Parts: sequence; structure tokens; C-alpha cells
Amino acid sequence: MTHLSLIRGIVAAALLSSVAPVSQAAAQSAISSTSESARSLTGVRFHFIADGPVRGGFGLAAGRLLFGTEAGSVYAIDARTGALRWRHSVGSPVLSTPAILGTTAFFTSWDDVLHAIDTATGRERWRRDLGPTRGPNDYWEFYVSSPRIGTGRLYVGGGSGKLFALDPASGRVLWSFDAGARIRTTPALTDDAEIIGTMAGEVIAVDRSGRQRWRFAAVGAAHDFSVNNNDTRSVVTQPLVAGNMVIAGGRDGNIYAIDLRTGAERWHQTHDGGSWILGFEADQKRIYSGSGSALIMQAADPATGKELWRTATGNAMFGGIAKAGDVLISNGIYGAIAGFDAATGVRQWRFGLPDTAFSSPLAAPGVVFTGADDGSVFALETSSAAPVAFDRSVFSFTDEPEQSAFWFKPEAKSAIRGAFIAAGYSSLGNAEFVQALGSPVTKNGPRIIVLAASRLPDGVDAAQLKAFLDQGGTLVMLGVDPLVYSFGADGAPSDVDEGRAKVAFGLDPTDKQRDYGYNVASFTAAGERLGLVGHFVALGWARPEQVTTVLARDRSGNATAWIKRFANGGTLIQLPVPRNRSGEYSRYANAVDLAVARRDPTTAP
Repeated sequence: MTHLSLIRGIVAAALLSSVAPVSQAAAQSAISSTSESARSLTGVRFHFIADGPVRGGFGLAAGRLLFGTEAGSVYAIDARTGALRWRHSVGSPVLSTPAILGTTAFFTSWDDVLHAIDTATGRERWRRDLGPTRGPNDYWEFYVSSPRIGTGRLYVGGGSGKLFALDPASGRVLWSFDAGARIRTTPALTDDAEIIGTMAGEVIAVDRSGRQRWRFAAVGAAHDFSVNNNDTRSVVTQPLVAGNMVIAGGRDGNIYAIDLRTGAERWHQTHDGGSWILGFEADQKRIYSGSGSALIMQAADPATGKELWRTATGNAMFGGIAKAGDVLISNGIYGAIAGFDAATGVRQWRFGLPDTAFSSPLAAPGVVFTGADDGSVFALETSSAAPVAFDRSVFSFTDEPEQSAFWFKPEAKSAIRGAFIAAGYSSLGNAEFVQALGSPVTKNGPRIIVLAASRLPDGVDAAQLKAFLDQGGTLVMLGVDPLVYSFGADGAPSDVDEGRAKVAFGLDPTDKQRDYGYNVASFTAAGERLGLVGHFVALGWARPEQVTTVLARDRSGNATAWIKRFANGGTLIQLPVPRNRSGEYSRYANAVDLAVARRDPTTAP
């Protein structure tokens, strides 16, 4: 599998109102950093849709979140609400992380133009052409160098192979250094130097006057494309300065520690001998790196490069690593963002995204911002509290007869099951489901069972489901209530008895004369906090006064999606999903995880 690297930038900004400032870290900082831990997710602050894939990073300025899109737009949206403040078109994909100085944001676009944009109005103050791109090849070259600010100057690399120092106020070029090959890394800054990587497999230190201090060749510098029929040469991940060392990663699969003063190699290590090295982060104890095809995150000893831990991510981590206290946060191209314990590598949480994710997340106190290829931008609210542990599973009827699969079409049921399994749920068949009902709480925590079926196993009755809920278990219904149906010998539904729902769930039967049918429903503010937005078609409903939290209502105010809490911690959730087509179901897995984590029965999500 091929890989794409990280384009990194620094955040120099502050949010107003409830969003606290993002710390301005030292020159060697990662994409974003905050001292406040993000050990668990608590809700979705907003979900914004832009005009194209969001593959760069984010910046914060005066309460605004700034980012660019593949469609060539730069956006500013309200960092609390997601409301659009302005949009400015630059005419070329914006594939960088903004640098922010005062009221000016600096972005680089794919046509190698540097833009200075007023953060309050979106007006372009100046632009600087960085010259023509050197060479025709752009193998998995999806990012450009992001600008960095240091000592009153703006530094950025270009496809021309030059590193530029510019005056931030005017865009005037103060000097340029020709590295000899395209520069797609974002410069790392020290007190007296800039450090870049090149597509020729080199890491170069340049002093503040634009003169070369040293040049280091990675193993891959001697490679051409014939080696593994792949780019095993380029250095496209931003170097990281850690103490008196430069940490760099190459597409040759190696992590390098280079002496900051001399450029001599101190050590190099590899993930697996071939996986591209992507994002970096570091603290006083460890260097953290993410990989592509190895599908891991790894921590190493800064002094020796010795591996301290590695964890399987299940995702190629093409975006950068953000750090929120003791938690590392990274996107993956398979469509998810996750938080990992920095000391152990153990995953703390996961949030499914609606499309591939190449963007670099931004961590601020109490919130993480991220983007995806469908144009989504999410603000995910976080907490320093440890995540609640659960035993999570999804049930599908074993060898279900075609006649009884009357609600979910086979492709929809398969997609639903797959989405929950991807989110970490185990799979239950008939026998396992019956057994699970008998143990609502396991050694892993309270049990959650998602019903991705139109039918329950023979013999399961209302009393068993009620006992499961009464003893602290959670049931999630994604379609019609399968408890109310009986089935004949041929497998087809033969009887409907909504009285069973009264016994098991304490819900009165719906009044068929009262607004019954395929009515359009809309998610409430409580549903939106779980990441559920827009409209859907629902057949049944519950009386709002008989549930704890209404997640969606139809035009008559009936509850068409809801949560019902039980006094002892049991939870019943109704989340109608599309029945006739496969779709983007990861948002329902996100919603279940967020809903069950908020277990206080007196507190609505």
C-alpha cells in the first residue's frame, strides 16, 4: 500500500468566549497542542459542510476556525457554533495548515502561491508566487508546505525547491535557499535555523541568513521509483526538533535522529521495513510516530530510538498527530479519528467520519476539530474524565429466512453490522445473543447490544428484555421494534402485539389514528449533540413524556428517535436508520457511544 505524509503547521491563535486559547508551543511543536487532556468524547459541538475535501489543517483566530478546501476556498466559521463567517476563493486547492499572526492568516495553495488573508473579513492582503513546481511527478503528493512564523519572518517551502523567508506584512522575499528538489515539508524552526525535508530524500538545516548549515541524506536518497515500484525516497513529513536532535521520517520507512548542530546521524529505526513514516509528536519521555500501511502508532525512546510501545490503529494515519495533555489524536484515511493514551498507546475513544480523512486535527481545551473528504468539519467536545468502559456488541439473526427479513434489506443490514464492527463492536448470532441477555454487566463493563435485525431469536420474550434493562444493560433498536412481531413456520411475520413493548419497555402502544405513517422527522438539539443531523423518514413513534430524551420529532411532535433511561443504569435507545439502502452508518455508532457514555438518568445528552 502506498502512503501520504503529513503537512504540519503551527497554531498561533486564541478563541473567544467558551473556547480557551490554544497554547503557543515552542518552535518544534506539533500541529496543535493543549495541556488539557482529551481522554473521552462528550458530544458533537457542530458539523459543518464545506465546498470540497478538507485535507489541510486548522487555525484559530478571535473565535474563528480557519481552514482550506480542495475546491480552492479558505473558510472562517464560528468555532463555537459552526456558523459561516466568510469564504474566500483563491482559485487553487488549499492543502496547507494556516499560520496566524495577529489578524492575518497565511495559507499555501497547490499552485505554489502563498496567500495572506484578513482573519476578520476574508479579504486577501497580498499573495506571493513561489515559482514553478520542479519536475512532473506528484506521486501521492497531496499536500504543500505550510507557512511558519518565527523571529518576525514567515518561512515556507515551495515546489520550486526553494525555501523562502518573507516579510509577513508585505510578502516581500527577504531571501531564498535552493534545496535542489521540491519541498513539501513544513519548516521546523529553532532559535537560529530552519529545517526542511525534500523529495530527494534529504533533510537540510538553513541558518537565518539563508545559508546551508548541514545536509543529511536518508537511506532512501539513493532510491528511485524502481525500488518496490513506489516512492521510497521522499521526506515529506515535517521534521521535529526534540532537544538537541532533529527527528525526521522518510518514505523509505525509517525514522531518523539527526544531531541538530552537526547534521550527523545518531540513530535510525523502522516501523516494519517499508511503511511510510507520517506524523510526529514528542514530549520529554517519548517520540510518537504514525504510519501508513503498517497501520500502527509507535512510541520510541528519544535517546536511542528503541520502541517503547506500538498499537494497532486499523487506520493509515495520513494526517498529523495532535496532543491533548496525555492523549494523542490522529485521523485515518479509512474514515475515523481516535484518541490514544500517550503512556501506553491504548485507544481511549474513536469517532467515525463520513469519508476518508487526510486532514490534521487541531486540539484545543475541551474540543478537537477535524475534517474529511466529503467536506465535513467536526467540532468534537472532549473531557479529561476517563472514558466509560462497556462491553459492546451488535446482533444479527443467524441465517434469517428471507420472509422474516421484512424491514432491513440485506445490503442495509450488512452495512449496519459492518459499521458497528468497524467501531469496535463484537458480532452476536442467535445463541450468543440469548447468552448475552443473561449477563447485562460483564468484566468489561455494562453490556450494549445493538439490534441490527427485524427479528429476535425464538424464545426471547418481553420479560427477558426487561430483566436485561433492569439490571443495567443497554439495548439499541435501529428499526422497528422486533419484540412486537411473531413469525410463522415459513418465517414470515404472522402477528403484531405492541403490548409486549409495554411489558418490556414501559411504552404505551402507538395510536394508529394519530399521525401514523411514513412521516418526516427532524433531529433535535439533543440529537445533534450526538452527531445526528438533518431529516429522516420514520414509521413509528413514542410518547415524548414516556422517554427521557427526545432525539428527533415528527411534525406532530412525537418522539421518533429517543433515549429512555432506567433508574439502575439500563438504557433503551431508538435510532431509526435507512432500511432500503446501505448508507453512511458510522454516525449511528458514534451516537450510541456518546449516548451511553452519558449515563446520568437526570441529564439529557
